[in-house]
Amino acid sequence: MSFMRAIVFSFLMVNIGFAEEWAPPEKPDVNATRKEAVEDWENGRFDLSLQKFVWYHENAEKFGIGQGGVRLSFSLSEWVRLAKMYPPAMAKLRQIRDQNLEKVLSDPNFDFKAFHDAASINRELGENGKTIETFKQLDINNPEAAKRAYIVADTYLIEAKEYALCGKYVEPIKDFENILRLYQLSQRTQKNRAIDEQLKKLFRNQTATLIALLVICERKEEAEVVAGMARDAWDDAEYFKAINKALAGEMPKPR
Repeated sequence: MSFMRAIVFSFLMVNIGFAEEWAPPEKPDVNATRKEAVEDWENGRFDLSLQKFVWYHENAEKFGIGQGGVRLSFSLSEWVRLAKMYPPAMAKLRQIRDQNLEKVLSDPNFDFKAFHDAASINRELGENGKTIETFKQLDINNPEAAKRAYIVADTYLIEAKEYALCGKYVEPIKDFENILRLYQLSQRTQKNRAIDEQLKKLFRNQTATLIALLVICERKEEAEVVAGMARDAWDDAEYFKAINKALAGEMPKPR
């Protein structure tokens, strides 16, 4: 740590106890609170910003509609930006992640939300290895929980080339139907051309990844079935090319 950074850190830590206390309004606006959190850290009000990020993370879905995706993507990304400037924000984020992981491993009924939250925080922190390690413990101690967690963990497992472990939980037809349904839903709910192109690339990548995984796991017949379903779903030259490469066992690059 540089001399100047050490001074700043010491100043922040000394003054935490004197930070202004924040309380949400009687009728909270979750979007407004998140925007305020960003404005606060941009203007040096770090502790106020942290309080609002924590409140948003804990209450966004309670007081807002359709906040699930934002809560585990944009909001966490913004929180990490604050955390790089303000160590207590990083400490709080890691504390929330660790509490969720402990809950995942200690609760025999499996808390899917806790796993999803922890995995999302790990992604933003660049610590996907912790998600993979947790999934491996579930695989050993609670396979039913691992089966539910796979829909969140699959991307990180594939990136780590844990193909054999993926093969235990992949459900070819069901997984492709989920990929297709989410793609179709996303297309219906947005009109932006640039976003539409990104959605097509994502759909192409996810489909090819599923097919390639099946081939690598020596489940070629199932891969052919999924490939047939995929071709029927969308007539596109680049898409067909990606499917053919996947059938040859070529795993697409992660997106």
